[in-house]
Amino acid sequence: DISSRDIDFISEQNFFTLSLGYIPEIDIDKWTLTIGGLVEDTVELTYAQILEMPQRSVFATLETISNPPGGRSIGNAVWTGISFDYILDLVNSRESAIEVAVYCDDGYSTSITLEEAMGEGVILAYKMNGQTLTASHGFPARMVIPEKYGMKWPKWINEIEFVDYDY
Repeated sequence: DISSRDIDFISEQNFFTLSLGYIPEIDIDKWTLTIGGLVEDTVELTYAQILEMPQRSVFATLETISNPPGGRSIGNAVWTGISFDYILDLVNSRESAIEVAVYCDDGYSTSITLEEAMGEGVILAYKMNGQTLTASHGFPARMVIPEKYGMKWPKWINEIEFVDYDY
C-alpha cells in the first residue's frame, strides 16, 4: 500500500474544497449507503460495515475542471477506502449494466461508465491522508477516480446504482 513518505501532498486543512450548495449534516448513526440497480445482490451498508471491509490507499490528484493553469484548485492526497472492484464483487452487477450512477446527500449526482469504475485506483474513500474525511471533503464517503476531474469525485454519497443507460 501507499505510504505518505516521500510524497508531496497538501494537508487536509489547506486542501481546496468546492461544493455546489450546502454541506450536508450527516448523522452517521442513521446514514447508510445503498448499492443496487442492475445487480444480483442489492446491499445497504452502514458506516461501521464499510470500515470493516478491506481497505486500499491510492495517491491521487484532485483538480476542478475550471482550475486555470497555476490555479489553487488542485491537490494531491493519499485517499483510503474500499476498492471499487470489491464493491463490484459484493453486488455482482448484471451484464446489462453499462454505467454507475452515484447519488449524494446534497442532491448532486453523476455517473461513470462501468469500465471507468473498474479502473486502477478507483475507490469509495472515507479517509484523506490517514484522517477521516471532514464534512467539507465528503464525510462519510466520496468517490476517488484518478484521471477524472473533481466533478466526477462526488461527496456525501448515499447511493450507488448500476444502470443500463447513459445517465
